[in-house]
Amino acid sequence: MEQNSNKNLIQYAMEYGSYLGLMLIFKFVLASFSATSSISNILASILIIVVPVMAFYFMRMFRDRSKTYTYGKLCLFGIYMYFFSALLSGIFEYVYYQYLNPDYLYAQQEALKVLVEELAKVDTSQTMSEFQSSYANVAPTTAIQFVFQGIWGLFMLGSIYSLILALILRKRVVEI
Repeated sequence: MEQNSNKNLIQYAMEYGSYLGLMLIFKFVLASFSATSSISNILASILIIVVPVMAFYFMRMFRDRSKTYTYGKLCLFGIYMYFFSALLSGIFEYVYYQYLNPDYLYAQQEALKVLVEELAKVDTSQTMSEFQSSYANVAPTTAIQFVFQGIWGLFMLGSIYSLILALILRKRVVEI
């Protein structure tokens, strides 16, 4: 990564967001193999911790390269960075759910249905029976719906994290 002083906030966010998105794609691939490989499960769990650390590192690099010290710009950079990374990983996840493994979501929903039925046998309360009947009426989630939920969730969590990180990374500039 070479320093380019002509970049604006969105260009930095796209660059660092693409790196973060590639890391999220790698985490997704490892998580998809975690059912068959315990090493993949461990590595995916480690990457869950590494992603916020890398976001902190990228926000600090942006602050230092662009000489931006205000809370608002740092926060906006983090929000944009998570937005672009969520879009990149969402595209990969959609391709996986729609074309590479189209039965994955259906199998997960069926497994959840079996789990709800088993829980209903153990817990006979009114709340559980209402949950079971409401779950039976829910339509299956399509790949695009599932991906949009993931993008929205990552964007919201990234936005909250960016609010906190911008507070930590801002520098007070004292003018004399």
